[in-house]
Amino acid sequence: TTNEAGVDEEGYLEGASIEELAKAWAEAEAEYSTDMASMYQDYSETPELAPYEFSEESRTYMLNSTTTTDTKEVVSTTNNDRANPDLDLFGEGIRHFEAGEIHAAILSFESHLQNVDPDHAEAWRMLGKCHAENDEDRKAIACLERAVERDPYSTESLLALG
Repeated sequence: TTNEAGVDEEGYLEGASIEELAKAWAEAEAEYSTDMASMYQDYSETPELAPYEFSEESRTYMLNSTTTTDTKEVVSTTNNDRANPDLDLFGEGIRHFEAGEIHAAILSFESHLQNVDPDHAEAWRMLGKCHAENDEDRKAIACLERAVERDPYSTESLLALG
């Protein structure tokens, strides 16, 4: 049995000529191509990463190992100074995170990224986890995107992004 358009229950069109079928096929293919092109156009452009601003407090966090109150020493510490090689800011961040000290972990990871290695994918991932723990979703996403940008094969970072 066929419906009013001549299409049977299996989707076959009865009584259509080869020319009509070819025309219908070409129209369907053109529509499909247009739909697919517009869908993939969105992905062809490299998306900009969400902005991330380091806290002012993290710029010098744990870099001054002396307990002096000399303000000149603190003022002279800039973003270009590098941390003491014996100081493991990333390790400190992990310890703080595991102890539930999220604010201190954020400062450690941010300081590591600013002063030691801005391309450390694992530090970006952990910073994203810290912000996720604090329900700071935009910051978490920004950090996790940077982690994936630096290590696109990190399953932990990819899964954290969802």
